[in-house]
Amino acid sequence: MSELRFILSPSSKGVLLTEEQGDFSTFPQAEEIYAERVSGWNYVLDKLRATCLSVK
Repeated sequence: MSELRFILSPSSKGVLLTEEQGDFSTFPQAEEIYAERVSGWNYVLDKLRATCLSVK
């Protein structure tokens, strides 16, 4: 199983969001699985960005 972590840290300009994707190296077809996951980030990041910017 791979993990996805979201870490929120205080920043001088607000809050810093750090995302960490788990290690795929032990998976069969690791490169293919990783590439599929990375391609989904654009969708997630756009929605996350829109959500964060809508909060006042």
